[in-house]
Amino acid sequence: MMTQSDLFEGRRRRDAGKALVATSEPEAWRQAVHNLGETYLRRMPSGRDFSAEDVRAYCEEAVPQPHHPNAWSATIGALLKQWKAKGEIQSAGATEAKRPSSHARLLRRYVRS
Repeated sequence: MMTQSDLFEGRRRRDAGKALVATSEPEAWRQAVHNLGETYLRRMPSGRDFSAEDVRAYCEEAVPQPHHPNAWSATIGALLKQWKAKGEIQSAGATEAKRPSSHARLLRRYVRS
């Protein structure tokens, strides 16, 4: 039987893994992705929905691929968490990932406030 402490431990391990993979990328790469993501979000009209996959596609046009694909979700996820905390974006359900390597997993959707 799963307990609430199992959920907390799972989240702790997820966050530790994201931090590890993100910090193994050069600071210049992380900053470039952050800045490009900020630009993407600022240009988005109010009321439009999107996912982290959309932000990644925008960033991929300007930065090289990281050493590990999880660096994308760690870096973009941190940016989206900041914007959500500021009330700039809100959760708007979920969608299936389109990228074949993502195996149609569920992605959160967001809407620009």
